[in-house]
Amino acid sequence: MEDVEAWEDAWERTRNAKGAQECAEAIQEAVRSPDLYHFGEMLGFETVEKLRGTEHGNAWDVLELFAYGTWNDATEKQRERLDEAQKKKLKQLTLLSLVEGQRTLQYNVLLEALEMENVRSLEDFLINDCMYAGIAQGLLDQKQGTFEVTSALSRDLRPEDLGALIETVGDWLSSIDRTINKAHERKAWINAESARLKSEKANLKAQTQGLKGEESKAGEQMEGIDDDAATGAACRSGSPSGPLGASRSKRRR
Repeated sequence: MEDVEAWEDAWERTRNAKGAQECAEAIQEAVRSPDLYHFGEMLGFETVEKLRGTEHGNAWDVLELFAYGTWNDATEKQRERLDEAQKKKLKQLTLLSLVEGQRTLQYNVLLEALEMENVRSLEDFLINDCMYAGIAQGLLDQKQGTFEVTSALSRDLRPEDLGALIETVGDWLSSIDRTINKAHERKAWINAESARLKSEKANLKAQTQGLKGEESKAGEQMEGIDDDAATGAACRSGSPSGPLGASRSKRRR
């Protein structure tokens, strides 16, 4: 894992170096440090740029190599000048470059890219110098001969690659905008459907109440009809108490 304090210290030492020799030494210490994995910004320091084309120009080349390069990018002469800590660091950075292209790394690819002698040395490197160091996490599959990376540090971005990154980020942001717009459209549709269903529910309730009212009226009318029918039936039964009955009684006498 990269240490912020160590990075800031290396930054200050390199940027404020008094003379080419001191700057070159600061660079060598920075690329050797087990806590630093990003060096691109240092290349822009005035003290570092002044090293190019001088007797200390190799320090600038080394810094550029550790910022953007890999083990296979190093010349034989450069490799000879690196100490063991710097060699290990460059191989760690090489692994991080490989991870950027794919998450499942084949052992045979790693053996070639890192120039490891055998699988045992490769696995020791992956476990001790990468996973325990916190720069990459993953699973080793000895049967399949793969290193499945779950997370890893990123490398410095070359200035010429910045345009492609901006384009990628732009596409990503556009995709997010489209997703948000679709979500808004979906929300508007849901709200409209909700309003429509509420309206239909209110109409259905009103219709139900209307039908209940009509049913109640119909019931009252039916009760009235039944009462009238009962009265009519009573009249037709010839009850002597009625006017017609009384008239008929008189005629019989």
